[in-house]
Amino acid sequence: MRPRIYLFGDSITEFSFADGGWGAALANHFSRRADVVVRGYSGYNTRWALKVLERVFPASEEHSGAGDPLALTVFFGANDACLPDRYGAFQHVPLDEYKQNLISIVSFLKVSSCSTRLLCSLSGTFSIDLAKISFRLVIGLDNLMPSLLYYFDGLHLSRNGNTIVFEEVVQKLKEEGLSPEMLPADLPLLSEMDYNDPLKAFEELR
Repeated sequence: MRPRIYLFGDSITEFSFADGGWGAALANHFSRRADVVVRGYSGYNTRWALKVLERVFPASEEHSGAGDPLALTVFFGANDACLPDRYGAFQHVPLDEYKQNLISIVSFLKVSSCSTRLLCSLSGTFSIDLAKISFRLVIGLDNLMPSLLYYFDGLHLSRNGNTIVFEEVVQKLKEEGLSPEMLPADLPLLSEMDYNDPLKAFEELR
């Protein structure tokens, strides 16, 4: 079975397969090498994400034959940061709880998928605490994209913003030894076939 890369997060993840989205670009980048699976939940904060972890990543998948995912991105925080005295107050999560929720989410994923590369988007101020559970950090989006030009509504990514996130995720995965060049193609490539006997390429699959 083709290996998988999971994208787990809020609307930044759910919308990542829209036109020009970073998730779609990632799927194209790993075409025929790995499947990019979106698990994005618009409006969700880390408190709610914790409640659905076992449903999103059921233990039964360990026995499906697919093995651990190659990588998993965790992008939460925009909804946690909703102001407690505004319209989105029901989504607000205090900073200390947000930090602990992220630690719990990543700890769960590390236990469930020991060999999976975990990439997390968060503020750099949390890196000391989260480094204790050993996973790679993606630089906070606020540091990568300080200009409103990278957002189409002040929150969700524009085409330029999606490009920045895609490039950052690809770079971090490459640093972890995960790139298309390092993965076998799913089924024989046309360029590898003998034009005089193309069926020969499929004999080795038996």
